[in-house]
Amino acid sequence: MTQRSADQYEMGKFYLIQQDFDRALPNLESAEKDPGAPSAVHNDLGVAYLELGGKENRTRAGVEFTHALDRNPNYLPAIFNRSILFDREDKRSEADSERRKYLQLDSKSGWAAGGGNVSFRACDATSTRLTRTSSLLKTSIFIQASTPLAR
Repeated sequence: MTQRSADQYEMGKFYLIQQDFDRALPNLESAEKDPGAPSAVHNDLGVAYLELGGKENRTRAGVEFTHALDRNPNYLPAIFNRSILFDREDKRSEADSERRKYLQLDSKSGWAAGGGNVSFRACDATSTRLTRTSSLLKTSIFIQASTPLAR
């Protein structure tokens, strides 16, 4: 990834974390055009589209999550976020399938072993949020992105 693209991605992430999706989008779209863009860039662009809402943006989000998974089929944030996309599109079986895949790949965490209901919220590669609830416990975990940007 070029320095310019990496800088664009960092700006896009900054705005994404601030939930300023309109300002995140052009930066992330610019970074995504780099042939060396890692899974994290595609995932975060997908999150921006997903959070902007609307059918066209959900379609774009799905394309970006797929691009992220094409680069790394086990990229947890993209699997996680695809489950949210499917939920928002009322595709429950696909959403459940993605959640099962996520939990299988993250089998050493308490989420896979622990019981309770698992709910997901769309998040960027910096802080993917997963919430598990049971009758006595509500917990959140943040999963850090594992793909550092090459500069």
